[in-house]
Amino acid sequence: MSGRDSRPHVGILPAGEWEALRSEARSEGTRDLFGPAICALMDTLDVAKPDRVGEILTVLERLFLYGLQRRHLLVIVPCLHELRALVGERGTTTPWGKAAARSDGPSVSGEVLRGVSGMLDRLGAAAEVRELLFTVTSDGSEALEVQPVLDLLGTLPPSALRNTLIHLESGPPLRLRRGLERLCRNWITTHPDALVAILEDDTAPPELTAAALRWVGPDLTLPGVAERVSTFLTQRDLRIRTEAVNAVVRMGDPSLCRRLAPLMDDPSSEVRVAVFRGLAQRPVAEALPRLRQAVSEGGVESAELDEQKACFRALGAVGGEPEVPLLDRVLNGRSRILRRPRASPQLRSCAALALGIIGTENASQVLRRAAGARSPLVRSAVGGALARVET
Repeated sequence: MSGRDSRPHVGILPAGEWEALRSEARSEGTRDLFGPAICALMDTLDVAKPDRVGEILTVLERLFLYGLQRRHLLVIVPCLHELRALVGERGTTTPWGKAAARSDGPSVSGEVLRGVSGMLDRLGAAAEVRELLFTVTSDGSEALEVQPVLDLLGTLPPSALRNTLIHLESGPPLRLRRGLERLCRNWITTHPDALVAILEDDTAPPELTAAALRWVGPDLTLPGVAERVSTFLTQRDLRIRTEAVNAVVRMGDPSLCRRLAPLMDDPSSEVRVAVFRGLAQRPVAEALPRLRQAVSEGGVESAELDEQKACFRALGAVGGEPEVPLLDRVLNGRSRILRRPRASPQLRSCAALALGIIGTENASQVLRRAAGARSPLVRSAVGGALARVET
């Protein structure tokens, strides 16, 4: 469409609408040519001479990247599905799964299979994929629907894990987040080395490393993973330290969990809370002296309530029955904390939580003596702890 042959017929349109019409017409024309061009190139792969394979794949890759930029997903997704089937069904091991032994259909050279596999790897890691994900969350008529984007990612190998993890950190819409999490789970389950590669990348941005640590769990048993995760416990970045603590707890390795004890003195309250909660789940004796000190000497007096609760719960889980007298003094007796006649209602309620975790007869007797406390907060905590013990 040109101004010479069309402008007289649409002269009543405002200038802005005219330009929008021309742009849409160009886009439709490009899309009409885009699909046949990709299909023609893909058809030549079966019969291409070896010296032409690299050239064909280079042009094909550029077309795919262009299609991602222009959001021609209805054309791209079926083509990528076909290429994935090609390299996954011709006796070649692909980055995203095991090949099936099939010999039907035209024979394809190993050079073509390797070239297609490498191209798909590069597409998964391409910046165009990351930019496409952000268009799903953008406002306005240009935003993409969720399902076509998920269909696209489903055709890509685990090289797309990086882009997907980074986007998950941006807080995408619920439906998109669930779809992305499902894809990440599939990639990591079938090829955990893709996740390990991110953890071993010293140049990865902090948000990507933290996101990768969230997926570390007891099933990730590749050699060197536990030691690598432990190195993140001392990282300067707060997000990485916090997620490293949570990863250590999920992995459950006793030797790793012992390394959490020094982090009870971390400068960040967020990290300390994560450590205390982790120790409540994975008790280690090395943490007991510091926990006792925090409670008996008022180390948690000035902390937020969440940290106080986590600390007392950890003391109950790690120390058990021998800590009942200390907790009795906090709950029922006069306290030396800040020289007050009695500990604050917040600390007394935390002591009740710890006694409920211990759950012995002595702990129950201490709780019953506090059942009539004046503070509603203390009475509520004591009632909950007794209910836990008696059930």
